Amino acid sequence: MRTHAVVTALATLAATAAGLLAPPAAATTPPTPAGWPAPALTAPAGEAGSRMVTTWDPPTQSPALAAAAAAAATDCPELSRTANCETHTIHGDMFKDGVLTGGTDSVMFAAWHTNARERTFTVNIHITYVSAYGTAVGISDLITASCTGTCTATGFITSPGAAPGVEYEGVLSFTDAVAANQQHQTTPVFTATPVLPPDYVAEPGSGDAKTTMRCDDQLRGVRAGCIVKNATPTVDMSGLPKIAENIRGIQARGGYGVPGDDARALHRITREATINGNRRAVCSRRVVGSPPEPGLSCDEYPFASTKEGGTTLGTFYRGWAWVPRAEQNSQGGLLSSFYRTNRVLEDDPFWVKA
Repeated sequence: MRTHAVVTALATLAATAAGLLAPPAAATTPPTPAGWPAPALTAPAGEAGSRMVTTWDPPTQSPALAAAAAAAATDCPELSRTANCETHTIHGDMFKDGVLTGGTDSVMFAAWHTNARERTFTVNIHITYVSAYGTAVGISDLITASCTGTCTATGFITSPGAAPGVEYEGVLSFTDAVAANQQHQTTPVFTATPVLPPDYVAEPGSGDAKTTMRCDDQLRGVRAGCIVKNATPTVDMSGLPKIAENIRGIQARGGYGVPGDDARALHRITREATINGNRRAVCSRRVVGSPPEPGLSCDEYPFASTKEGGTTLGTFYRGWAWVPRAEQNSQGGLLSSFYRTNRVLEDDPFWVKA
């Protein structure tokens, strides 16, 4: 699914440098390896019983774990409405009668995929054990997920025995039963549960995904679907020369819609009366007069179908130009298709490439 050479090399280096081999059989309390964080949960001295405590994204991490997570993050593809990725770290501490006897560290790479016309989305998981020592060597983990509201999660991933450099992967699936004319936003939750011998108690660790999904059934004539809510989409107008020239000029002097500028994104509106009013306010004959020659049409920016359209902004941040009518017609279809494909709803932000 992805290249793990950097992560595996880091894991091997960490295992060698930190001396993460299991202690001899005679040892009952192996020392915590150099560079490891303090136990996630220290059991009271003399406590009876055996258990393993799992911590999701621990605030304090070993250098090897932090380095492996940073290396995994470099494999992330470009964020879009249908794809995103993230990394997490998982730390486990194993106790015997209140004494720390072993532990594991692993890094998880999660790649999300949605379908803008389906109520389902998936996450491909790839996990690497960066380190394992003591009684935790050979222990497995069970990875599951859950979500809220009308969303349900299915699937699970089980690891082989924990050891430095061991990798495993799998897919978790989600389905959202969002109702007609409604939208639903969810942040999935991951859970790691150690699979232990019968005389041990497992204490799972859970954490929120860094990716928020939104499923809706609010686009007229389009089936319900799901998108990555974190992503701001970009409509590409660069193929329309005169329209693109007008947009670039306005954006260059501080206008809105420049890709990457969250503070100056455009926001869609859907009320036809408002859209028509915006168009008349900027491009009606009483405002711009007649075209200087046949075949030309008035093109305004920001678009009439945005909250920033019409005369909402000051004249310095908006403008219009005479453009070929053919480009104007193409722009309308392009913008309409962009809204549907990216499920751009009322007040959703977006950018414009020109």
